[in-house]
Parts: sequence; C-alpha cells; structure tokens
Amino acid sequence: MQNIKLPELYKIRFSEKVLPRKNQIWKVICTNFLQKYISEQSTVVDVACGYGEFINNINASKKLAIDLNPDARNYLKSDVEFKLIKALNLSLIGGG
Repeated sequence: MQNIKLPELYKIRFSEKVLPRKNQIWKVICTNFLQKYISEQSTVVDVACGYGEFINNINASKKLAIDLNPDARNYLKSDVEFKLIKALNLSLIGGG
C-alpha cells in the first residue's frame, strides 16, 4: 500500500462511475441547504476537495479547492481555483 500514489488511491476509493450521482446529491445539498448560509459574494475554501463535489455545486464569488491529489484539478469547474498544497500550509495561499 505504501507504493500507491495518491491519484491511484483516489481511483480505487472513489470510482468515476459514481461521480455523476455524487454530483447530483451534492447539488441538492448545496442548493437546498448549504447555500442559504453562504453569500454569493463570499469566498469559499474546500479543504481536501476530493473530486470537487461540494465546491462545484456551491455559488460564491471566489472558490478555492485544496487537495494533495494533483488529479483533483481535472474534476473542478472553470470557476474554481485549485491549489496543490497540504491543509497545514494554508498560509501559503495568501490573503486578499
């Protein structure tokens, strides 16, 4: 198991076949529940974003996805900025 790289591990743990269904579920969760707590002018940071099911389905003026898997960026919508960093290194992102 130690020789498995993170992208390979994700593919084992999170089958691409279920992504469309997971996105449908997250769309309902975001639209019908979570969005009322997040202003569309907000910045949202999704730490350990996985394949972006949450961040792709929430509305915000700035969306930032963080993960250690470099393949995660391939699943994010164009309005999501991706950072390949450890969650413990969030200070590297900078403010603004």
